[in-house]
Amino acid sequence: QTFATNVDAPLFLTQLLAPQLSEAQMQGRRQGRVLHVGSGAAYFPVAGWAAYCASKAALAMLTRCWQLEASTFQVTSVMPGIVDTDMQALIRGAEHMSTQKQAFFNTLKKKKKKKKKLCVDT
Repeated sequence: QTFATNVDAPLFLTQLLAPQLSEAQMQGRRQGRVLHVGSGAAYFPVAGWAAYCASKAALAMLTRCWQLEASTFQVTSVMPGIVDTDMQALIRGAEHMSTQKQAFFNTLKKKKKKKKKLCVDT
């Protein structure tokens, strides 16, 4: 399911939409664009998250390949950084992660709470 979401969907959707994306430019409209949502996990492995890390690495390579192959539309990727999601909550509680990495994610969560509190009080 992870590869279906992070690799298959971007691959097949781009293939499906390529004619429309190309047609827009040929008709003088704005050039078609495809945006993939990447992750640092593509470049920095996390123990216990092999499928996620590998799928994001595959998406990064897919993006690069599309950039070489697509001459009539643009393909790019963004990495939004660490976002406090259910997945991050799982990472913070992972038993298989090194104490140092776990402390890093827990510190980020604490800093976020402090920032929120400061914003509410002012």
